[in-house]
Amino acid sequence: MRVGLVSDTHGELENLREALRQMTGRLAVEMVVHLGDEWEDAAVFRELPPAVEVLAVPGIYAAEYRNPAVLNRVIREIAGWRVLFTHASSVTASDLPGDPDPEELAARHAVDVVAYGHTHVPSAEERGGVLWVNPGHLKSADKKGHPPGYAVLTFREGEVKAEVFDLRSGEPFLEAVFTKRKITLYAPGVSIRGLLNDTATAQRIWAALPCGGKASLWGEELYFRVPVAADLENGQETVQLGDIGYWPPGQAVCFFFGATPVSAGGEIRPYSPVTVVGRLLDDPRELKQVEDKAPVKIERNWP
Repeated sequence: MRVGLVSDTHGELENLREALRQMTGRLAVEMVVHLGDEWEDAAVFRELPPAVEVLAVPGIYAAEYRNPAVLNRVIREIAGWRVLFTHASSVTASDLPGDPDPEELAARHAVDVVAYGHTHVPSAEERGGVLWVNPGHLKSADKKGHPPGYAVLTFREGEVKAEVFDLRSGEPFLEAVFTKRKITLYAPGVSIRGLLNDTATAQRIWAALPCGGKASLWGEELYFRVPVAADLENGQETVQLGDIGYWPPGQAVCFFFGATPVSAGGEIRPYSPVTVVGRLLDDPRELKQVEDKAPVKIERNWP
């Protein structure tokens, strides 16, 4: 399914109409969402074919934002993804009692995607296991310096692609692909959520799940052998706290929660280069309580 996003149209109705023409034409979106400012501009949606689903949330300065009968933030499930539509990406002084906090929803992974506006700054990035998308604005001239544009979200099983388009050229200038390969690492007394990325190696590991073994510890790295054989892919000699790596010589998945015996100067250095295949979302330092040879396993999804 494809969903078009517009925001901060501020009365530029012809630009809005052109964005809708592009989105419902060659981009074939099935749903269009207005993320506020101006609320009344969403009346243009009535010109769309009945087959196109429409949704609008008000901007924080709109009179409708203070109307309890109007939802200021809407959560929809689309193709298995939980998407929050909101004008502002955080709590504001204009919020009504009961309005959900976008940052809190994202922090506890109650949503997978946050679509927002307000800033006039286009964005498409993954932060903390949540995809944040801002289509920018549709003003012909804007003091923030960004061209008028819109965004399209393409939802597939296990993946959502976000593209932000320049209205004038019709071409995308920002893109992000976010996978939904949720995993949980289990050990005695420990369960830690993570996400696998879209590398070919990560896809092989995902296909092999669930799998388990006995933990091996090397400094503050936990690893165990998995039934996956893969060559090094974009190998990294150092990694970040919470990274999940694949070590080809041992056919092992590695979880990094601190320094290894070869680390120096605050870096985290594997024994030899690894393919980074994902990251842990919960505190990786919980792995300090896992003992060598303890049973460990990786399963799909989160508890």
